[in-house]
Amino acid sequence: MDKLYKEGNKEVKPNVVSFNSVLDSWAKSRDKGSAHRAEKILQWMEKLYSGGNKDAKPDRISYNAVINSWAKSNEKMSAQRAEDTLRRMYNVNDLRPNTTSFNSVLDSWAKSGEKGSAHQAEKTFEWMSTLHQEGNNDVKPDVISYNSLINAWAKSDEKGMAQRAEAILRKMDNLYQNGNKEVKPNTISFNSVIDSWAKSGDKGSAERANEILLWMENLHIQGNYDIQPNTISYNSVISAWARSTNNDAFQKIISLIKQMEDRALQKGCDTLPNKITYTIAIKSLQNSIQDDKAVLARRMLAKMKLMMKSGKVEFSPDERAYSAVFSVCSSKHKNENDRRNALKHALEVFVEAQNCKHAIRYRRSHFYAAMLHVCFSNSRGVEQEAIVKKVLKCCFDDGVLNGFILTIVNSKLSAESFERIFGVHSVISSDTLQSLPAAWSRNTSKDL
Repeated sequence: MDKLYKEGNKEVKPNVVSFNSVLDSWAKSRDKGSAHRAEKILQWMEKLYSGGNKDAKPDRISYNAVINSWAKSNEKMSAQRAEDTLRRMYNVNDLRPNTTSFNSVLDSWAKSGEKGSAHQAEKTFEWMSTLHQEGNNDVKPDVISYNSLINAWAKSDEKGMAQRAEAILRKMDNLYQNGNKEVKPNTISFNSVIDSWAKSGDKGSAERANEILLWMENLHIQGNYDIQPNTISYNSVISAWARSTNNDAFQKIISLIKQMEDRALQKGCDTLPNKITYTIAIKSLQNSIQDDKAVLARRMLAKMKLMMKSGKVEFSPDERAYSAVFSVCSSKHKNENDRRNALKHALEVFVEAQNCKHAIRYRRSHFYAAMLHVCFSNSRGVEQEAIVKKVLKCCFDDGVLNGFILTIVNSKLSAESFERIFGVHSVISSDTLQSLPAAWSRNTSKDL
């Protein structure tokens, strides 16, 4: 169009509508560099307008499209670029950002993962609130604005992140109770706060996460159907208990899973436990003082397999689930009998995984590394060498031997045992893996 126009065809003069259509396409594109392309088109529009082409003047839609492009981009500094575009937009005469503009920038800060992003989101939110208080009715924080701000804190590693996320949620609830219907908290709001407590590692964080879940449940019972605990809600609380040092953590987790199962039977309740639920439950046993930890871990794994056999393929145990069971088996046990039983259960689970067609794609280096840790923690001498040799034989057959596994084995086995298994000296160097049969490492590229 632009080329034809420059050649004299005045009927195809590009205007803001033409440019905005292209900007919208780039904003929706997942192509690498799409945000940069959108940015260049906006700069082109600005240049044309400053050169006298009034029809190419960027409008709010133009700037919002570019902000949205940066917000969806995974590139470094994309949140800052979205913020810069917002401020550039604000400085254009007779053009002002709206709620959508600010929400896209807030979302970008929340997803950026950059250090200080939560504080940056806070500043953007404060600017938004100030503009509204000054009488700009196009800019009014809504539930999306608040949820993005909560999410920014939930995803940060800042000290006090969970307290800040919860404070924002309580502010939302207070504003809603006082008549601001546009900031009514929803399930997303609550889930983000629960997640922030689960990740915080603060003392008492599991209890706080549990209290937020109870708050959700009570609100839903009272008739607030915008707030309903779901599988994500429960999994976050379960994760919080799994990370806690509470002696009753595993019992709390089992109780929550039972609640999930019971609620899932009710119409409209999306609380069915999933693969993540059971894997977290298994992991929680690693530092637990429970008796027969290996037995309990195996029961959880068996439950996943039972669900899979009933037709729910999504419950098929993956590398994380198997590795979690092995980690429990290699953890500290109360007595020698428990240690021996843990080795027995780990070996049986290992054999089951070798014979399961669904597990072949999960038998990768971390799977074997976790099982080797069981061998080295729970066996000694001749028995240990025999078990390690058996595990490594399967590792070789699956073609996932790598430097990580070699290092583990080299640090635990005697030089003689290492040489008997590998046929080479136990000194690990950059050439060691290359000196072994290539077939043993043939699938390591898929193991990254």
